[in-house]
Amino acid sequence: MVEVNRARHVVPEVAEATGLALSILVLDAEGALAEAVARALLREEGIARATGVSDPGVASSTLERGGLDVVVVGTDADDWDATAFLRTAGLICPGVTLVAMSGDHAPERAAAALLAGAASWVPKQAGVQELATVIRASARGRSSVPPELLHQVLRLMAGSATGEERKSVFGDLTQREQEILEYAVLGYSRAEIADELGLSINTVRTHLQHVLRKLGVRTTLGAVTLVLRERAGSG
Repeated sequence: MVEVNRARHVVPEVAEATGLALSILVLDAEGALAEAVARALLREEGIARATGVSDPGVASSTLERGGLDVVVVGTDADDWDATAFLRTAGLICPGVTLVAMSGDHAPERAAAALLAGAASWVPKQAGVQELATVIRASARGRSSVPPELLHQVLRLMAGSATGEERKSVFGDLTQREQEILEYAVLGYSRAEIADELGLSINTVRTHLQHVLRKLGVRTTLGAVTLVLRERAGSG
């Protein structure tokens, strides 16, 4: 395991500009890749600490010690179940943001990762700057899937529903929570929702947290999928 820490060297103007000083864990079956990604991320704004590991056991122990903001997980491992790790990570430390990546563009792999609790998915072929952008956005509560895959991923996630009857997604939500969820379905960010409804971003965040809890999902994308699934079934 290689751990790189530049917390003491973060330029104040950079930290102030991004509002972030994130601690990142990168887990990938290819240890050299995990370490290289961690080192490269340290050159990006808003990232103060990065660790690259190839062993999911070591990653779990690191999670349990606390102090992490985002875990980036390579989901194309052959010798361990990355989807199971994502689920477990969400239970060990529900406050940590999970980002999935893989070397292929299979929508099935991306959908499985998102259903397991990942906030975002990014291909390994993406540049470090793009990965850092996704990490920062995910840490702020905004999910990300490449546009060319999004439609297929949402269809796959919607198709994962069981045959059991469900009450309306909106049934237990307040009127304000319903409004906010509708904007999320349209792809609005928290800041954009706040602008549209004349609310603070913190208020929108609180309402979204209530929505996720009531719907039993971990991410806004998961909530959006439930809405799309319901509407597809009634169409």
